[in-house]
Amino acid sequence: MRFFIQVLLYMFLAFSVCFFLFQKLSLTYAVENKSIQDMINEATIGGVVKVPKGIYYENVIVNKTVTLIGEGEDTIIDGFGAGSVFTVSARDVIIANFTIQNSGFEWAAIHVDSQEGVNIFSNVIKSNYYGLYLKNCSYANITGNILRNNNIAVWFETSRYINFSNNFLDWNYGQAVNLVSCTDINVAINEIKNNPAYGIYLERTNQSKVSENKISYVCDGLFLQESFGNNISANFISNTGPYGLYLNYSEMNIIEGNFLADNEIAVQLWSSRNNSLSGNNIAKNKFGLLLWFSGKNVLEDNALCYNTWSFGVHGYQLDDFLNDVAVSNTVNELPVYYWVSKTGGRMPEHAGFIGVVDSTEVEIKDVNIENNFQGVLLAFSNSTLIEKVNLTANWHGIYFINSNNNTLFGSNLINNFHNFFIHSSNSNIFYSNNFVGGKEGYFRDSENFWDAGYPRGGNYWSYYEGKDERKGETQREIGSDGIGDSPQTVNGDFDNYPLISPITFYELDLFEGTVYEIGFSVNALITNVDFNSSEALLVVRINLTVPEVSCRIVIPKALLRSDDGWVISANGEAINFTVTEDNLNTYICLTVYEGLNTINLKGTVAVHENPCLPLLLILWIAIILIEKLICMMCAQPFF
Repeated sequence: MRFFIQVLLYMFLAFSVCFFLFQKLSLTYAVENKSIQDMINEATIGGVVKVPKGIYYENVIVNKTVTLIGEGEDTIIDGFGAGSVFTVSARDVIIANFTIQNSGFEWAAIHVDSQEGVNIFSNVIKSNYYGLYLKNCSYANITGNILRNNNIAVWFETSRYINFSNNFLDWNYGQAVNLVSCTDINVAINEIKNNPAYGIYLERTNQSKVSENKISYVCDGLFLQESFGNNISANFISNTGPYGLYLNYSEMNIIEGNFLADNEIAVQLWSSRNNSLSGNNIAKNKFGLLLWFSGKNVLEDNALCYNTWSFGVHGYQLDDFLNDVAVSNTVNELPVYYWVSKTGGRMPEHAGFIGVVDSTEVEIKDVNIENNFQGVLLAFSNSTLIEKVNLTANWHGIYFINSNNNTLFGSNLINNFHNFFIHSSNSNIFYSNNFVGGKEGYFRDSENFWDAGYPRGGNYWSYYEGKDERKGETQREIGSDGIGDSPQTVNGDFDNYPLISPITFYELDLFEGTVYEIGFSVNALITNVDFNSSEALLVVRINLTVPEVSCRIVIPKALLRSDDGWVISANGEAINFTVTEDNLNTYICLTVYEGLNTINLKGTVAVHENPCLPLLLILWIAIILIEKLICMMCAQPFF
């Protein structure tokens, strides 16, 4: 038995040796069975070497100007895992129509050092450490190649005037295309996909153009590191993560006409200034366009749509926010308003993004902002009024940095990832707002006010866990007033009078544009509000789908007040209620029940249509009397 096993082993070894020799010898047919190296050695300078198809196990040194032409991908040059397959040490060399594979570790399929005019086209370059490695080269042309299953597909270093176009790269393990310390490189019309690292990487590379490439399913699509004066245009970048296009400490680049979709972060600039971004389409990404510590950039005609969080600017110094962002940029087809160094003015209502930088006394009212990195951005801006805005599904609802004495009133922050980012911002006041869902957010070096005192109250917090069993300024008196009995903490500050129910405002436009606002803090639908000034009667209809809730109604005294007691009924029946007042408003707290409730609130003094009419009537009568008196005096003789 042992003898039989030994015989089988010897037969296997003999077969293996024969198979190797067969592969090495019988399949490598050239002229007179010569190797490629022999053919190069015998060729004249400028000559053409045509290599028949077959498998050539060689490490070829191209040390003269020749043209090497294979018969297609069946002409296979295999480095057998040692050294570079081709080492080019001459200028104006052409290598075309080969399959080039199996270089050694940290060696290349084609290694070119300090040469000009090399042309590499129509090759299949696979299973190498480096596919192409060019250093100190110029005027090279590399087109129509397939680079697959290499560790690093392309590495250009300290080279210039290289054209790399119309190549196909997939399933390379490291970076696909690397440009390090290069200038005047053209990377165009390539397809790069299925790569776990960078698609195209520029480091200290300047004055180059990267255009019309299709990059997908890679880690970072297009990455610029300390690179200046490049043109990045008309590229299609999709399904990358984390970055589609990333600029790090890179300046004076032109980013134009690119399309980025389905990326984790489509475009981000980090500490990158003086770049121009125009005409880019950024759609269906998680994050759209982010500027981090990056000022003095110009943004025009960029369209951001259907991103989870479309646009945002972040930094800690004023210079980080001083960008020129044109109104021609859009988020979900609405214009981006990014005001810098403004005094006064009201922000337009139909906005896709709102940013206020280095400004004062700006008004932001009646706008709806959703799906941005910031709902409202205030940077180094003071005394801004933010009123009745709806901020929904943003990364940060409110973003204040170095911004003081601003007011947020009557607004809704709904399902933002963080409700607040407040850094080095003080004496801002937040009241009569609804904060629904989302995390509280980030606070640093800031002290602010989260209520307007009693009885006006603070804000509604969907995660407030207190009860409403007490009333009064100290919340120690028995009875409900629509305000929580214990404060809501806000990062060391307090909302001392949190509202128990969400607050909404109903506007009564009564007399020629005179608007009165009635506030309702109730978990129910307000279906209608009517006002009868002659009867000093306010009628409110509330539709409730649960057994009962408390309702807090804020009535301006300029509209309606009662000097000797309110008369209040629900569906024709008298009900219990509590009344609290300040100088401007009356606060009425009552209970409503399931179904349609018609609440009548009768006061004693109401505003009347055109309250100046009696004065005008008296003035008109006086004018008539004076005119008649003058006429009578003129009719008397002077003697």
